[in-house]
Amino acid sequence: QALNEGPSPARNVELSILPSPAFELVALNGAPPITNDQGAVVQRFGTLTANTTVYAQLRVLPRQVGRFTNIVRITADEPDSNPADNVAESVLDVLPAGDLAVAQTASQALAWLDRELAYTIMVTNAGPSMATAVRLIDSLPDAFEFVSVEPDFLPAQVVDGILSIELGDLAAEQGTSLTLHLKPGESGEHTHAIEVVSNTPDPDPSNNASVVSVEVVPVANLA
Repeated sequence: QALNEGPSPARNVELSILPSPAFELVALNGAPPITNDQGAVVQRFGTLTANTTVYAQLRVLPRQVGRFTNIVRITADEPDSNPADNVAESVLDVLPAGDLAVAQTASQALAWLDRELAYTIMVTNAGPSMATAVRLIDSLPDAFEFVSVEPDFLPAQVVDGILSIELGDLAAEQGTSLTLHLKPGESGEHTHAIEVVSNTPDPDPSNNASVVSVEVVPVANLA
């Protein structure tokens, strides 16, 4: 925002916003931004009467991780009695962000008691940053036994009925798949719930979990 504290009107008021080169310009007050030859986004307000405030909103998309400085400057035709407050800086810390998602399918909707059941799981990272230390957490259904995971080199452990599988780092726009082999020890309908987490912040956790249900039935072995 910009304010003319008076006492006289200010003519040809111009607001120049110089964003960090790490930011992609998206919109200025809802319209495509226009830049000058110094790379600053310019908003012209015309004449600004005394004690009048005007506003400008610049939307940007950070393209790098780190600390960045944006500079805003206001100018007019009239001399300014206090030019020290005509420039403002804002410092913004841009953190890494990943967008993990997980999906799963069961090898069969109707499973047999005490026979292995396979779940194929796909984990993806839509980015924009790498997701580090990605981990799959599986709340094993009651009476389900963990048998194995493919690929078999993935570190997996069960603690208090919770299966954790370490997937490592996952680059942006990349995915990985695995297959879980479980053995149901109780008939009836069972829900298999999984989620993925990582050390990288995820602005959209709504797709980090997946749930499927299977019906487990006893099977006879006649001879």
